[in-house]
Amino acid sequence: MDKQDTIRIRWQMPRGELGVDSDPQNPLNASLAKLFSEKSDLDFKLSMLLFDAGALGLRWFGVLVLTKGRRLLFFPGTISKLDRIEAYKGNTKRWNEQFEFDHISLEGDRKTWHITSPGSNTHLPKRSKGSPKTLELGEDRCLWFAFSVQSPALLKKLYRETIVTFTSPESDSERRLSEFNNARDEMEFPLMSINGDIDSLKELADSFLHFTFIIGKTGFNPYLGGNIALPHGGPYVESFQPGAVQLPSNTFMVNMSDDVAVQIICNVVPGKLAMPYSVTGQEANNAN
Repeated sequence: MDKQDTIRIRWQMPRGELGVDSDPQNPLNASLAKLFSEKSDLDFKLSMLLFDAGALGLRWFGVLVLTKGRRLLFFPGTISKLDRIEAYKGNTKRWNEQFEFDHISLEGDRKTWHITSPGSNTHLPKRSKGSPKTLELGEDRCLWFAFSVQSPALLKKLYRETIVTFTSPESDSERRLSEFNNARDEMEFPLMSINGDIDSLKELADSFLHFTFIIGKTGFNPYLGGNIALPHGGPYVESFQPGAVQLPSNTFMVNMSDDVAVQIICNVVPGKLAMPYSVTGQEANNAN
């Protein structure tokens, strides 16, 4: 058996809180642990997504990855490990079970997606129950999913230095380091923010953050319509009436390759999110 090397990469940022983040749950750590565990040839692109929370400082929003197989992966920047998932379709409960959440995967055909555990050992929903579908938006665009966060304080702090640790066969260490450098070469690392007073995020009592992911070909016209997968239905949102408010949005474009781009729409939504985080799909057009 090939000897194993332990490789540590120090990633330094010009902004962020002074200190070092070596947490294996950091989205950069989690994404590379997944990618470097793949047995196939490595070939991927990686974009680090940051969020400006005003007085709360810079935060990780997550990491986006485009794999060799053309799948898109999103590793969220949550402050703690997510180990249980409860899901509803409208007001009907679909499941409530222990599940170690690692990332969200969009298949290469952009038709279906699922939630994945570390090492891709388990998927939710289970394949036998069918995967959530994306929503076609016209102009070769689709709505992948939306991610809601109860408070920006629940996004992981960004420190000036991040340490990524992973193991590699001794004979393959140099190639994997080279792949990491290639993965981030010429990639975009957007700093996202809300459309409004960012310092108001410190007192986000009666509203929550909502991020919608739109997929298309590089250079596509940004989606400006009303299909943004708001989390209505189920028991998770209080004092919220979909369609009753006009949301001031900020939109950010991330070019993952010559032919794949991701638009992320950021909103502050009035209402109370009863859970720390919510992942929402939308399979039907409900825009006015």
